[in-house]
Amino acid sequence: MFFDELNRAPDKVLNAIMELIQFKSINGHKFNNLKCIWAAINPPDDENTYKVNLLDPAQLDRFQIHLEIPYDLNQEYLRNKYPTCASSFIDWWEELPDEMKDLVSPRRLDYAIDGYLNDCRLEDILPRVTNIKKL
Repeated sequence: MFFDELNRAPDKVLNAIMELIQFKSINGHKFNNLKCIWAAINPPDDENTYKVNLLDPAQLDRFQIHLEIPYDLNQEYLRNKYPTCASSFIDWWEELPDEMKDLVSPRRLDYAIDGYLNDCRLEDILPRVTNIKKL
């Protein structure tokens, strides 16, 4: 089972899944076929980049493994998905200053490449301040 954006869930949901995460049960009903529970969260930061709630330490402690994934492009994924043009977009993104990379997330870059291949205007997908003409 996978919970996406767990730290955006309302407290009522977070409280309801505490038992599920630790014991793979709800109200004592065991889910015998449930082997693993994963969750993804956006990390809190000093600039409040993402509107997220801090997870209760008890909730975090119920997850046996914690992975931190860096904010970076998965170049292999993009090159496999868009073999004809990913390199140009990756090079463009790599040259952006860090504050501009925050405006063009890896997901946003994926949308931009897909839009480009489907004859959409990049100006409608990417922030204008990111020097789109260079693409």
